[in-house]
Amino acid sequence: MRIQIDKIKKYKMEDLTRHGRESAVMVPLIPDPQDETGYSILFEVRANGIRQGGEICFPGGMVEAGETGEEAAAREVREELLLEENAVEILASLVEQERPSGRLVKSYIGIIPDYKMTYSEDEVSRVFTLPLSWLLKEEGKKVNVTYSMDQNDDFPYDLIPAGRDYPFSKYKRSFYFYETKEGVIWGITGEILHEFIEFIKNSNS
Repeated sequence: MRIQIDKIKKYKMEDLTRHGRESAVMVPLIPDPQDETGYSILFEVRANGIRQGGEICFPGGMVEAGETGEEAAAREVREELLLEENAVEILASLVEQERPSGRLVKSYIGIIPDYKMTYSEDEVSRVFTLPLSWLLKEEGKKVNVTYSMDQNDDFPYDLIPAGRDYPFSKYKRSFYFYETKEGVIWGITGEILHEFIEFIKNSNS
């Protein structure tokens, strides 16, 4: 087989860790005239029959072929909350996070101006809101952890320099826990909520 240099020159870099594994979520602002900020934040509780059932989350899901992260976030919000086409407005992008699995998660800030607390029971068991002013005052609990590679017994240490003493990279991550009257917010939802709260504080300082 002859190598074709012209084809090599046309090749575009492919990210193997993220290929086909991109998600988008939205932090939904709900107008709330009773709150001093004017808004509450909407949360979902995942339906028991799906992965991570019972956990609190923001609406979101996988980015489909041909979609941008923003388009995917808006679509997922409409599907999970049973909203019409123009019922959701994306205001800004928030953060982009790569999970230990290699999945890329993009988060956005959005607003649902006229939400009636509807949701799809296939994916959501209930929804609730928390006042933004309360969240801005709630510090939450931060826990730092470190992931390391767990090698199988048949890992060929004899083929690498330093063998079992090789300095494999470790992945550091901070978990944020927010205890609320509706349950504990944690995991990636807690991380995104923390980033959102810091963004709001910094943008209004």
